Amino acid sequence: MAVWAAAPYLLMAVSSMGGGILADRLISRGASPVLVRRGFLVTGLVLTAVLLPTVLIPRIEWALAGLLLTCFTLGIYASNLWALSQTLAGAEAAGRWTGFQNACGNLAGIVAPALTGWIVAETGQFAMAFLVAALACLAGASSFWFLVRESDASGFVAPAPRSV
Repeated sequence: MAVWAAAPYLLMAVSSMGGGILADRLISRGASPVLVRRGFLVTGLVLTAVLLPTVLIPRIEWALAGLLLTCFTLGIYASNLWALSQTLAGAEAAGRWTGFQNACGNLAGIVAPALTGWIVAETGQFAMAFLVAALACLAGASSFWFLVRESDASGFVAPAPRSV
């Protein structure tokens, strides 16, 4: 049981490292850091949303395979999330931005289990909870796609150090 419980996290770790390494290589070859990282974020979230319903397949083997693949695609997203925040914020504001981002993520971590419990209590099944999670992934992907622009980074160049 422990092996199967650990497998999704192992796959997320592998795809997260792979996504980060690939993004860094593309950026080191001259690609825009904002566009590359945004692309990984959107791709990971869209694939996660599309694959998430596979966990509802009645055959346990297929549902488990769907879960593993879904977690793998979430790792593609995870490796570039913090890096994009730091890229957009610049050296002067990276700590504040990532702190705020982490606080929002923790709030989601508080709300999601309560919302999931409520949905399951109301419907008697997990299908709607997985659908809501998939829609949240699509909302996040849409936000990154439509709201984050390459030009955003140009306004966040760190100012020259001040002399005291």
